[in-house]
Amino acid sequence: MESFCILLLILHGICSAKGMILKQAIVFIIGELCCFTGTFLIKKTSLDAVLQLLMRLTFFIQAIGFWFQFQCNFQQDNNQMIEFFFDFLINLAVSVPVYFLFSIGKEKLIFWIGKLSTFLLPFLLLYTRLFSHPVSGSYIQFFHGFLTFGLVLFLWPFASMFLLGQKPGTNLYHRFYALPKNQFFYLLETILLILLACINNDFGTAMLIGATAAILLFIYGRDWICKISFLLFGILGIIGACFISQKLFFRFFVCIHLKECVGTENNYLAQQSEALLYLMQNINVSGPFGAGFGKLPRSIFPNLDTDYVVSAMLYEQGIWMILCIACLILLFIITMLKIEPKQKLQNRLAFMIAFVFAVNMVWIYLGNLSILPICGLSFPFISHGSSTNLAFSLLLTVFLSITNDVHTMNKHKIID
Repeated sequence: MESFCILLLILHGICSAKGMILKQAIVFIIGELCCFTGTFLIKKTSLDAVLQLLMRLTFFIQAIGFWFQFQCNFQQDNNQMIEFFFDFLINLAVSVPVYFLFSIGKEKLIFWIGKLSTFLLPFLLLYTRLFSHPVSGSYIQFFHGFLTFGLVLFLWPFASMFLLGQKPGTNLYHRFYALPKNQFFYLLETILLILLACINNDFGTAMLIGATAAILLFIYGRDWICKISFLLFGILGIIGACFISQKLFFRFFVCIHLKECVGTENNYLAQQSEALLYLMQNINVSGPFGAGFGKLPRSIFPNLDTDYVVSAMLYEQGIWMILCIACLILLFIITMLKIEPKQKLQNRLAFMIAFVFAVNMVWIYLGNLSILPICGLSFPFISHGSSTNLAFSLLLTVFLSITNDVHTMNKHKIID
């Protein structure tokens, strides 16, 4: 699995830097299918075998997602090529050491990363507000990429695992449903991070933290009154963040008053409304298999590689591609939730990572299918944003080390 992980990271870089022609993609798919078939024939089908296959599929989807994206957006631009190359090197340089560190460090490493993440996240958001580059919010800029949201994506599961994994301790504030101490501090951390994210106008952070916290506290809540209260708290926090954020307020406003927004003097509002109106009028015309690569006009969609990547795929490749990717990611999430490693901390961490992927995926799908009045968000495995890609690569690498540990333990059991 180590060599396969490195191989797919290299493929990830090739897809990012050059794109991939259809013939190459077909050959790669056929090779993977042969590999899967051979695995099923040689080994007995088990949860462990399916787990290993799904890990291959997730890395495969990440690579193929870049291919689809850059078929639409690829330009012969030296600066862009350099940026793709550095993105690949960063993924390779960070993911491989993280894999070996988690394989060696086990529970102690996970515990200390969780403790560090808990204290680092508030300071990270404060730093980005005070000293960093403003882009509809404040972000840490690193070689044309903005890393704040990516760091939050990576650190938040560890912080959640650390806080909720502590001993419950004595109950605090009996009027507050006798909340255990660890959940009380988790709630305080959640409120602090959502407030800082709102100050930063960083919608992704507020949405991710609010939604995962609501779900986790719903699961860990002492009784049903507590569970429902925290679920409502998380939902209200997300709605509040949307209306505090100018960017999100515009997106809600565009969806509610679309016709009035077209041609308005506010450039951002006019651009958002024009893009949304074009999709609403043409998405059904493209059919189930899409209109084809490069059919969305760049004059209307200037940010196809980030803001509108899912909308672009929905229009150009059709609903079948979106559904296929959704099914694979859903299988990945289900597999993560079923994992039962020996160490409890690893089990909790896999559980938290699954929620990060699930919240991100569900929210984005509902938005792009007009079920929620939000459009133009990132997407697991498919988004090109440097920080998002780095974060998901790291989380996949962490999960790969956990599943590899389970695979090794099962082998020893069979030998014994």
